[in-house]
Amino acid sequence: GKGQEQTGGRRDDDENRISGEACGGGWRRGDQEEVVETGEREKVLRQQLKEMEEQKETLRIGFMSLDEKHRDLEERYKKKEREVESLTLKLNLTESNYVMMKQ
Repeated sequence: GKGQEQTGGRRDDDENRISGEACGGGWRRGDQEEVVETGEREKVLRQQLKEMEEQKETLRIGFMSLDEKHRDLEERYKKKEREVESLTLKLNLTESNYVMMKQ
């Protein structure tokens, strides 16, 4: 029983020491460097975000442009389709008239 208590006690001391270091007792030189590093990283990330937002906007404009072209092409296609139908009807009428005239 006694051996386990001692081991347990030592483990607690280690954990306290580690958590004390993690909490940090005031500023050390490393802390300041880390803050500067984090600030630099934030600047880089902000720049990347700005660039991505710009790319997104460019893509949005491109997409809208394509959407417009698609609608335009669709209208032209439908118009052509109506012309083909109209011409087909004319041809059919002409054919049937020709057949009737030949008889």
